[in-house]
Amino acid sequence: MEYNIFSDKLDVDDRAPIYTIGFHEQLYGLFAPKIMFWVQLKVGILLCSIFSMAMATIVFKGIIPRRGTTTSYLIGFGVVIPLAILWFPFWVLNLMEVRNKLLRFCISAIYPVLIMFRTSEAMYGFSPHSVEHSYVNYILYYATGIEIQFDKITKKAMKASLKDKVSSIEAFIFSILFLGLYQSIFGPCNFEPFLTNANGNNPGYDFKDLLDWRLLCNNFVGVILLQLYLSTFSSALNLLANVLLGFKVKISMKNPLMKATSPSDFWTGRWNLLIHGALKRGVFKPVYSMSSKGVAVLATFLASGLFHEYILVACHPEHLNFKPELGKNTAFMMWNGGVIMLEALVGHAHIFAWLRNSIPSPITTLLVLATAMPIGHWFLHPYTKSTLFHDGDICLFMVKVIE
Repeated sequence: MEYNIFSDKLDVDDRAPIYTIGFHEQLYGLFAPKIMFWVQLKVGILLCSIFSMAMATIVFKGIIPRRGTTTSYLIGFGVVIPLAILWFPFWVLNLMEVRNKLLRFCISAIYPVLIMFRTSEAMYGFSPHSVEHSYVNYILYYATGIEIQFDKITKKAMKASLKDKVSSIEAFIFSILFLGLYQSIFGPCNFEPFLTNANGNNPGYDFKDLLDWRLLCNNFVGVILLQLYLSTFSSALNLLANVLLGFKVKISMKNPLMKATSPSDFWTGRWNLLIHGALKRGVFKPVYSMSSKGVAVLATFLASGLFHEYILVACHPEHLNFKPELGKNTAFMMWNGGVIMLEALVGHAHIFAWLRNSIPSPITTLLVLATAMPIGHWFLHPYTKSTLFHDGDICLFMVKVIE
């Protein structure tokens, strides 16, 4: 069954337009999403969920009762994490011969990474409240690929209300439509509306163009695209948890590009909170318990950089004819870890408090983004220079030129 489902490799956009219109001697077509992408994604999520439940069982039965012992670390670092990171995603991707890079991203970047950090938090005793209360809770925690809310009193998963379900449906529809519109506009220029010489996927670190306004604008276009993709696919997981399972979930993205008030607010309070929570409990707290806060911050951003390198490897095997430049994602993350540490040292100074209270919020957010935008292409280009985002065309409503 799975081989039939995955027989369409989804690496060629062979859709026929559902509507065409001529404009300025050019023919444009409206293309509907290819349902097979979402079917394959659903099957991939199901396989990941089943594997996650198996790993949750090992952690709950083998690690948590023996927490702090050599046995718990042997099971975690020697069995669960290697299976989740080094074996399972590549087994699925190779078994199904997945060629669509966005689909490879979804299968390798969510469940395996969450299993790794959730296993770490279990070994060191930093799991969220209530998830270790029962085997059922722990299975739900691993299996959903999103963070379910648990009642602190009853220690049971909170039920989603009708309003929650309607909101999750609306959020997914809005996200997928807006992402399709955005990709229709910026896809033809490969998400770089301005011509520059910068290429973050080339070897070396070229600093001479970092303050080029055209590069800054391109990086801003790219990071909006990344936020839209993360928001769209997290809203899809929210939809599954809300509507199909009936559970209330935590929001993963809180509009960081428009409302961040500081670098720490961006990274810890707004951007990809699902992964932030996993990193905080699986890396920051364990390291902080044994070292200083500064070391814990750097270790957390290092871990973030390394798992993003891992995702690049999973998305771009050699047979797909694109080689990502490894190391740039880690450098980008370490730079931002340094910014967070600098903020901790001087952010409470009177001048910064005065600036936050005196300048308009949009300007504050712009200044926050300016701490990362000059080197944003170090993170973005290993993705945008490949066809990863263009492989996402077929899962969206798109307006494209018909040649």
